[in-house]
Amino acid sequence: MQEMMLSEFKAKCIAVLKEVQRTREPLLVTLRGKPLATVEPASVRPRGKRLGTLRDSITMDPDLDLVHADTTGDWEMLR
Repeated sequence: MQEMMLSEFKAKCIAVLKEVQRTREPLLVTLRGKPLATVEPASVRPRGKRLGTLRDSITMDPDLDLVHADTTGDWEMLR
């Protein structure tokens, strides 16, 4: 793991982040010789099909048409 002082990290932040991403090697940022933060590359998410991924995964029970709920008492309570 590479180490870098905070002042140097601040001066070269974007270039350092790109280097960490390219090499996939974490970086330890120090302040006065003491560890302050670790910069690690972000995990790469697999790109896949998102739209329509749940198609045909839900089935409807035909008996649900027989369910009736009487909510008139609830409405009376709100008056």
